[in-house]
Amino acid sequence: TAGDDGFVGIWNADGTRKTEFKGYDKRVNSVNWNSDGNQLLTGNWDMSVRIWDANGDVIATRNGTNPTAWNPRGEELAWTTASDVQFEAPGSPVRVLRGHKSQITRLVWNSSGSVLASADVNGEIRVWNRDGSPAGIMQSDPVVMGLAWHPAKPLLAISTAVNGNIQIRGLDGNLVKSWKAHAKGVIALDWNPTGERLLSS
Repeated sequence: TAGDDGFVGIWNADGTRKTEFKGYDKRVNSVNWNSDGNQLLTGNWDMSVRIWDANGDVIATRNGTNPTAWNPRGEELAWTTASDVQFEAPGSPVRVLRGHKSQITRLVWNSSGSVLASADVNGEIRVWNRDGSPAGIMQSDPVVMGLAWHPAKPLLAISTAVNGNIQIRGLDGNLVKSWKAHAKGVIALDWNPTGERLLSS
């Protein structure tokens, strides 16, 4: 977990705290495990993205901010600097993935780790292959806040802060389904493991 107090907490499944450490002076906005569960990635607004071991020791620091995303099937890292995606693969220098024209709001890998989606304030969503090459562009409503890949199909659930609509789009950007889910903005989405249900808030 990451909090307004700048602390990062690691918890056991029974709710007891395994460890807690001071991550930043201000709010920690994002936290991600690596695929092995022995390192984590954090980001906040002070332009410092950090990689930690599970004991709370800093392994590396990168220039950038949240959102952050660690490939669930590999070691590729992604974070942002305003409208650019910073992309790092093992053994390679950091690459800048450009194309967005406004602040990036969300980064999310699909469950297989083959593609990364980035969304921005203008409602543009860009899809990137695992090697960082572009894979597609789609357009939604402004201020994308919810972004979730289907666990088994090439479908992306999208929601925004400006209305209560949810869209489902294919990897090609075509709209599959859209519906009114909430009276106001929807800021988080998550599929259940089978992809039969979608959670929204």
